[in-house]
Amino acid sequence: MKHLQRFWSIFLLVIATFPFAAHSSLAAPTDSCLSSWSPVLPPSPASGMDTLYAVDAYSENDVWAVGTHEVGGGAPNQTLIQHWDGSQWTTVPSPNVPDSSNTLTGIDAFSPTDAWAVGLSSQNGVSKTLVQHWDGSTWTIVPSPNGADGSGELRSVAVETAGDVWASGVSDFKSMLLHWNGTVWQTAEEPTSVIVRVKSVLESHVWALGLKTVDTAPLLSWDGSVWTTETTLQLPNPSTWYHVEDFIVLAQDDIWLAGNFTMPRNGRRLLWHWDGKDWSEYFYFDEGVSRIAGVSDQNLWTIGPQGYTGDSNWGPIFSRWDGTDWSRFRMNYALPQWRPNAIDAVSADELWIVGPPIPTSSSPNAAGILHGQFTCTAPPTGATTPLAPINGAVVTEMYPTYDWQETPETGYYNLEIDTVPPGNPSVTERVIATEYQPTYPKLQNGTYTWRVQVCNYVGCGEWSEPAEFSMQVLPPADPPQLLAPDSGASLASHSVRARWSAGSTGSTYNLQLFQDSPDSQPISQLIGFNEAEFEIHDLYEGHFFWRVQTCNSGGCGPWAEPSEFTVYFPVPTRPVLLKPDPGIVYERRRPMFRWDGGEDGIYTLQLRYKSKKGLIVDMFPIGNSEFYRWETPLPDGQYYWRIKTCNVYRCSKWSKGRKFVIEK
Repeated sequence: MKHLQRFWSIFLLVIATFPFAAHSSLAAPTDSCLSSWSPVLPPSPASGMDTLYAVDAYSENDVWAVGTHEVGGGAPNQTLIQHWDGSQWTTVPSPNVPDSSNTLTGIDAFSPTDAWAVGLSSQNGVSKTLVQHWDGSTWTIVPSPNGADGSGELRSVAVETAGDVWASGVSDFKSMLLHWNGTVWQTAEEPTSVIVRVKSVLESHVWALGLKTVDTAPLLSWDGSVWTTETTLQLPNPSTWYHVEDFIVLAQDDIWLAGNFTMPRNGRRLLWHWDGKDWSEYFYFDEGVSRIAGVSDQNLWTIGPQGYTGDSNWGPIFSRWDGTDWSRFRMNYALPQWRPNAIDAVSADELWIVGPPIPTSSSPNAAGILHGQFTCTAPPTGATTPLAPINGAVVTEMYPTYDWQETPETGYYNLEIDTVPPGNPSVTERVIATEYQPTYPKLQNGTYTWRVQVCNYVGCGEWSEPAEFSMQVLPPADPPQLLAPDSGASLASHSVRARWSAGSTGSTYNLQLFQDSPDSQPISQLIGFNEAEFEIHDLYEGHFFWRVQTCNSGGCGPWAEPSEFTVYFPVPTRPVLLKPDPGIVYERRRPMFRWDGGEDGIYTLQLRYKSKKGLIVDMFPIGNSEFYRWETPLPDGQYYWRIKTCNVYRCSKWSKGRKFVIEK
């Protein structure tokens, strides 16, 4: 158990994410090995809604979870503390700051009679730190300091000993670190600009994960008196693509750090591992933000908020580290869009996950709690049966869907698609559901075999007997419909966005552009484009025709009837002068000229001295802005100025001239 082995997986968050409640249905478990994932309902509130943000499993009969009870009706939220005694969850009374909205976001139990919970109370938009202590019979509020501006929020807590407790949070958009010395909570000096999380590992050894700069995440150790930077993870640039979410310390040379991409791999989880010498980017998942927990280097678990390719609506996906490799597994309940907040391990084969309510359960206002017990001791026995495509099937769809018999003791399936005669498998995928539609690579017409292997978190069973099928996809029968530009359109632009009707999933397109006649040689061609639109650039004046054809793995269909358009740039509108006002005497020798050009173009300014036909002081293009300040001082005298507008092909008439006088 976690505390007997002196391993903690409690994290301190500077910035917490509060997820939304899910809308889902609970199906009865069907698996004998993984069916122990089950919702365990805590007491349902008479009104309002409960949400849990943190869980700490001290033992199999002593589990705490904390969060908030939304009272509703405009009343402030109240703290929520719930406890598992081995047979049922109960709501334990917890105090609140009067006339404030109260939330608990972190919990850690050192013993059955010594536990700490932290969070915040908020009144009139100002948050204050909130700390509560369990003495074996009652939860009480313990005074705690706030930041320099009087505000503060605590996100989580970690207990090293009864007289050595750490908490971190945020105040005035800056991180704050608090320490309990056995008598009082005090503000501690932070060893780096931001402390993201702290963990306790081995005897009296505290580690912290910080953020020193935008792209460095130092790991620090506490020896009882000072913080020491042990190592620093250098995040890839640009660092804003990466977010560190959670970590676990198993030993000084065995640390896992979990995070996610926001760009360019949208929502993909990432794990780094520290071996005492180096960091390695070990693996990434497709499910999104992760939480990590475990009790040894042979049993680690992560949880993601949603399914991945082929199983996007299933719900949370969990993964297990067995000391050698990570394996993904499904929950035996469909919980689409349910986003768990926290995970903790009681032992190698027992987990608790908490989060917001599951509205379609029997208690839709109660907090969501899942209990996982894993007793598999061997890989699945036997093999599944392929259902579709059946042996000898002829497939005419570009992307067939593969379906097979669901089997017990299953965590995931390996799907393999191979060519005939055998070669390198065309597709090898790990799939959670019992059907899958791969969209890459695109299978060309030919003969293939496919088979499925059943796996659980211990290992994999036998492969199914392969089923053979042939791909006989016909080329598209009909041409696409050309949508824009309208046939016969006259355009005053060097670029045109061509759009046409999309074909079936996986289609590609060829586009040809002609000048003067569709029977001439194309002046431009686009081959194998994936989108049903394309921006044609660098056009000049003229008469153009264009057409498109749709292609798939069976070939290309007929060309659409050509559509025509004309590119023509008319004579620009004659500008209207605005400033300087006519006949006005100016003392400033560098006047500001303003005009109304009427349309986009390049403007040319002409300035004459003394008369409309006098000496040209200057004439030059001045860009496309409708104002210009004269750069060099002009001598005293009378001036005439005018403007014209030009595009690539034509210029407008000069504007009417305007007179002004400069006199100091």
